[in-house]
Amino acid sequence: MIATTGITSNLGISVTVSSQILQPFKGWGIYPAPYDRMQPTFSSGSDIEDDSWLDRSTSLYDAVAGLNFNIARTYITSTIGKADNTLDSNRLQDLKDHLQVLKTRGISNYIISNWSPPAYMKGPVPVRWGKTSGDPSSAQSTYLNPTYADGIGYDYTDYIVAVLVNLQESGFSAPLAISIQNEPDFSPIWDGANYTLTSDGPQHYRNLVKDLRIKLNQSGFNSVDILAPDTAELDTVKKLLGTPSENGFTALNTDPTFASAVDGFAFHTYSTSGDIHEYQQAFDQYPTKDIWMTETCLDSGIRGELRATSSDSQLNWTLNFARRMAGDFVDLGANYWFFWRAWSITNSANFENLLYGNGTSVVQTTKAYSFFQKLWSIVKPSWTVQQVTDTDTGPGSLRSDNSDLIQSDSSEQWS
Repeated sequence: MIATTGITSNLGISVTVSSQILQPFKGWGIYPAPYDRMQPTFSSGSDIEDDSWLDRSTSLYDAVAGLNFNIARTYITSTIGKADNTLDSNRLQDLKDHLQVLKTRGISNYIISNWSPPAYMKGPVPVRWGKTSGDPSSAQSTYLNPTYADGIGYDYTDYIVAVLVNLQESGFSAPLAISIQNEPDFSPIWDGANYTLTSDGPQHYRNLVKDLRIKLNQSGFNSVDILAPDTAELDTVKKLLGTPSENGFTALNTDPTFASAVDGFAFHTYSTSGDIHEYQQAFDQYPTKDIWMTETCLDSGIRGELRATSSDSQLNWTLNFARRMAGDFVDLGANYWFFWRAWSITNSANFENLLYGNGTSVVQTTKAYSFFQKLWSIVKPSWTVQQVTDTDTGPGSLRSDNSDLIQSDSSEQWS
């Protein structure tokens, strides 16, 4: 921790760094790559990008681990669940191989953000995608069948815990945290399930969170945090946690059991539409719950920043990555920050990935890779963010982005 006063720049601007800790930093994370050998697309049933990164070269694994992140983000693929309420050992082995690859590179900490329940647990038809097959414009969104969310008999939470028990019996550590559903507010043409389609969908989601907490504790996973709601954007957090205000979130306030079961707030910052101040005030009402920014890339612009597109230079992508990340810390108070994806097969750099190439003999790195590699090697968990004030009255003073959400004489500093 650094407490500095009276620093004067060569521009005559006085800068003061307060000893007050605004937020502790706890970890960098990334989704390394798909591991599921049975990952069909919405339209054709063919593999998405690559059948598995598990068959790739040692140089790829070393390059991914070389990013210096300390937490991997993964998922329990829906193909592990069989219709007779048992687990498919072959598909489960894919997950174990994935975790083992990371473990041998020194990355044993991981979180789970599930992409879809097993297909047989879903409606209106049993598919793993977020939409039923057909024309995406007319396809129906899919959801968890309520009979697998009522806590009676074998349900979705039993399936999740069964996978964790199997991993533990195979010598793997428990995840640091788990979320019921990746982007439960979105119906994608890949694996997904939407919990915001109907008026009772959010309540099914809340019941699952509460039920999962009970079953995790019963199975000895008391230390595994439950993250909620892991939404695609900030403003849809309210659909599952309730309206945000200076009093907190309404769904949490009216259901103490639900509030107790949620250990941390998770969301993605593909969009931060809505009143960020309301969310800041709401988060402040739960000081023991960490804030997890569990996924971002530059697929869209936020807080007035320039949007990175495939035609932009890699330098522009990198600058935008840095601006977005800084905004997540400054404006939203993130304790954990995760990038979307380390690697995929492609012939050129892509602003969704930090590594690309065929994965056998050539592993290409992007400028963004170099940026995060250096940042993540310097800034470690246990660092803190502190308040900085300065005497500069000009526009954009010490600001990390151009949101104008915070007065120009205020910023923050790592230490």
